[in-house]
Amino acid sequence: MDPAIFFALFSLFSLGCSDFLYKLSHKWDVKPSTFMLFQNLTILPAAFGVVFFRGEFIWNDFLILGLVNGFMAFLAFLFVLFSLKETGAISVVTIIRLNFIITSILAITFLNEHLTIYKALAIFLCVISILSIGFNRFILHDEKISFFYAFLSMFLFGLIGFFIKLSLLFGAFPSGMIAAQTFGVFTLTVPYVLIRREKLPKKKLSLIIPFICGILTFASYLSLSFALVYGEAIVVTPIAQLSFVFTGLLSILFFRERLTLKKGLGILFAILAVFILSF
Repeated sequence: MDPAIFFALFSLFSLGCSDFLYKLSHKWDVKPSTFMLFQNLTILPAAFGVVFFRGEFIWNDFLILGLVNGFMAFLAFLFVLFSLKETGAISVVTIIRLNFIITSILAITFLNEHLTIYKALAIFLCVISILSIGFNRFILHDEKISFFYAFLSMFLFGLIGFFIKLSLLFGAFPSGMIAAQTFGVFTLTVPYVLIRREKLPKKKLSLIIPFICGILTFASYLSLSFALVYGEAIVVTPIAQLSFVFTGLLSILFFRERLTLKKGLGILFAILAVFILSF
C-alpha cells in the first residue's frame, strides 16, 4: 500500500475513534473546557516525547506555522462549540468536516498540486459521503449564526492542513510540526480553562476519555503529517476527513443508531473514494 494512503487511513481511524469517544463524553457530562485541558495534558507530553525519541528536536523557521496552527486549532474548536450551542444540528459538524476542500484549493493554487479527473471524482464522492452521513437538514434562517461559526471552523481547519503541508515542504519534521502545534493549543487552553472554571464531572472515571482522545488525536495529526510527506494534500486530506463516516459507523454499532439507506450509501461512497484515491 502507498505510505501516503496508509497514514491517511490511520489518521481516519484514529480521529474517527476520538470523535466517537467525544460523543460518549457528552453523555457522561464532561464539560468542553475540562475535556480540552485533559486532552492536551496527554497530547503535549506525547508530542514532545516523540520529537525527542526520533531525534527531531531541530529548529526550522517554518515551525512558526505550527504555533499558528495551534492558535487556529484552539479557535476552530471554540467555533465548533459556539455553533453547537446555537443549534444541536449535526449538520454544522458536517460542514466543518468539509474542510479538506479548503486545503485542496490552497494546495492546487499555491503548491501546484494537480487535480485530475479521478481525484475530482474521489473528492466529490467524499463530499457526498460526508453529507449523506451527517447532513440531515439545511441550515434555516434562524440558524445563520451556527452556519457562520461552522464555516469559520471549516476554514481554519482547512488552513491548518495547508500549513502542515507547506511547513513539511520547507524541511520541517512531522513530529516537530505537531509538537509546535500542540504547544500553541496548550498555551491558549490553560487560560481558557481558568476563565471558564467549569466543574469536574461527578463520575471522575469519565476523565479517562479525554486522555484516550488525546492519544488518538495526536496519533491522527502525526499520521496526517507523515501522509503529507509522502502524498499530495488533495489526496491525503479528503481521506483523513472521512473520519466522520467512521464515527457514524461506530455510533451505529455501539449506540445502536439506525442504519438508514442514506447512511449506508455514505459509507459506500467513502469506500469508493478511498479506492479511487489509492490508484
